[in-house]
Parts: sequence; C-alpha cells; structure tokens
Amino acid sequence: MGGMTYRHSFFALAVGAAALVSGCRGAAIEAQANHDVEAIRSDTRGFLLEESCTDGAPLHDRCGLITQRVAMQDFRDSFAAKKCGTDTTEVCQAKFDSAVDAWLLQRYMLADLAAVEATCGRTPERCTDGRNYELVLLRSHNQAAVDLDARREHAVMERRDFQLAVDDAQTTNAVLGVALVGAMLTYHPHGYHHHRW
Repeated sequence: MGGMTYRHSFFALAVGAAALVSGCRGAAIEAQANHDVEAIRSDTRGFLLEESCTDGAPLHDRCGLITQRVAMQDFRDSFAAKKCGTDTTEVCQAKFDSAVDAWLLQRYMLADLAAVEATCGRTPERCTDGRNYELVLLRSHNQAAVDLDARREHAVMERRDFQLAVDDAQTTNAVLGVALVGAMLTYHPHGYHHHRW
C-alpha cells in the first residue's frame, strides 16, 4: 500500500507541476501580447495629427495645418527669395504650388488619395479651398492610422490565442503522459519490468 500511495502522490505532483508550468507560460504569453499592443498604440499616437496646436502656432510636427502656414506672407516671401530668384511670378507660383503639394503628401502619408478625391467629387463644398482639402487629407490619414492599429492589434491577439492553444495542447499531452506512466505503475505495483523476447 505504501508503494501505491507514493506512486499516487508522484502522479498528483507531476500533474500539478505541469499545470503550474502551463500557467506560467500562459501568463508570459498574455504579458507579451499586452506589451505588443501598447507598443502598437504608441506607434499610432505618433502618426495621429491634430488640426490645431494648443500653443496657437500655425504648424508643428504633430499639429496645425500646412495651408495655414504657407498662407502667411513671411513664408511666401522666404520661399520666393530661396526658390524663385529671377523667375516670373507665374513660374514662382508653380514652384510654390508644387512644393505645397509635395509637403501635403509627405505629411499625410497614410491618406487614401483615391478616397479623398471621391469625397471631393461627392461633396465639393468640403474641398472648396486648400484648407478644407487639407482637412479631408488629415482625417483620411488619421483614419488610416487607426485602421492600421486595429489590424495590428488583431494580429497580436490571434498570435496570442494560437500560442495559448499550443500551450494548452502541450500541457494536455504532458498530463496524459504522466497519467499513462501512473497507470503503468499502478498496474505493475513493483514497477514496470522490461522483458527479453
């Protein structure tokens, strides 16, 4: 009886250890997923742009409007002095417009340009001037950043669920293996003996 009790105790301890290890791995998987999600959200916050700046400035890296800044006379004078030289007014204006377009595309890199043009086509009043057009770009850019965040977070959650499922399967296999050994020891009270054939 003492041998049987010992084997049963060993079986219980082995099963408990497998469950404990599984719990630790599961907690680590959850912690990594939470860390990855927070990193994604931090990235997204870095892409989001605000229409206006809290300090009243026309433009900063993450706030304000390009069209508001380029409408200021000091900016136009500086551009003309640096980029136009002896160009005619028409040529200088073309350079200016091209530079502003390139700046807009760089700032609102995630904007869906086809969707923006479609919006302007359906509701022309939303794109009546440069400022309104920039606002449509800004909102498209921000929405794309939020959508990308959601897809990345979903991928993290799917990976977490897969890893947890694999861990559960490994734990189940380990417990079954221990159960098999326990059954063999119970069937052979004095231990399992190999036979020579």
